[in-house]
Amino acid sequence: MVLLIKKHSRTSAALAARYLELFRAVDAPIATTGTVPLAEVVSEEVMRARIAGAAKGGVYRALKAGQLYEQAMKNGFVAVSGAASKEVGDCGRNTILDEVRRDDQMLGYARVTGGDPCAFCAMLASRGPVYKDGSDDPGDHEHGNCGYEPVYEGAEWPGRAREFRELWETEGGSLNTFRQALAKQAS
Repeated sequence: MVLLIKKHSRTSAALAARYLELFRAVDAPIATTGTVPLAEVVSEEVMRARIAGAAKGGVYRALKAGQLYEQAMKNGFVAVSGAASKEVGDCGRNTILDEVRRDDQMLGYARVTGGDPCAFCAMLASRGPVYKDGSDDPGDHEHGNCGYEPVYEGAEWPGRAREFRELWETEGGSLNTFRQALAKQAS
């Protein structure tokens, strides 16, 4: 599992770097060239600890909820798959985050959600391009599919960020009311 995560983490970082190079060629106000450095893949020790923690957590939560052993083991597998996909995606997201920190032309980055985001991720995307160093972004969760998009001065907000902003302003105010508005919109 660790070897697969490492391999695909490198691929995720390389794809993110190539995306940034193409993105800058189109959107940067002043042409920027050069290779984007790839984010480091986390150590095997850290990776093993995270995967083991996800497996144990998934199994223990299921057993505590009264599920049978066989179902608890399936839950553990699902938790591991989520942790593995997060590790792989994080390497690409960190490549983008590192470049946003380095490139003075970028105002920051905005969260871009997948097609059916959870309310929390949609709320984070509704903030627009406010993230710069990563410390103000709570990060991504297992089984999520959010990404980061750099933003330059005068650029449009990416993805559905404006739509989520409008929904937050008209129906939101709290994460629970925003969640209900998103659910209503989806049905």
